[in-house]
Amino acid sequence: MNYQIYNNLVAKTIRRVRKEKNWTQATLAKKLKVDQATISNYESAKTECTVSALVQLKAIFGKDFDCIEFPLKD
Repeated sequence: MNYQIYNNLVAKTIRRVRKEKNWTQATLAKKLKVDQATISNYESAKTECTVSALVQLKAIFGKDFDCIEFPLKD
């Protein structure tokens, strides 16, 4: 999978699941222990999520975040 496509998928999924839970970016940021701008950058795909952030998001979102799989590097 093209990495940019994957990054956009992650961004859209973070935003979708956050909104489904009726959380603001600030709420999610507090749960992740980051600032709100970081969440904004993740959701707009300006900043790539680290593996650590993806693991934390999976823990916070639970099964709602199952559609995200870690990309395999060639």
